[in-house]
Amino acid sequence: MAESRTGRGSEQFVVRLPDGMRDRIKIAASINQRSMNAEIVATLEETYPPVSDPHLAEMHQLLSRYLNDQVNFTDEDEYRLNTLIVEYRMKQTTSTPSSDHDKE
Repeated sequence: MAESRTGRGSEQFVVRLPDGMRDRIKIAASINQRSMNAEIVATLEETYPPVSDPHLAEMHQLLSRYLNDQVNFTDEDEYRLNTLIVEYRMKQTTSTPSSDHDKE
């Protein structure tokens, strides 16, 4: 995956860290030979990879529009978003393997 660069013009977000976490991030960044910011971004990229499923991508796009511009979010947008959420939940339920306990 190509590394995207972050800089002063990038989106910024202030985070309050629990005691000791800054030191853990600093150690990990040092081990990985990168800045603390790059370490945090790399960790977030691992946890929140880009969306490749087209339905999920559309859901993300609609949710983003809703969060940023609720006034212009149409009834059709809301219906489509709800449909995508229901489809996603159904897909997740049918693709989750049952445990041995469930078979008893």
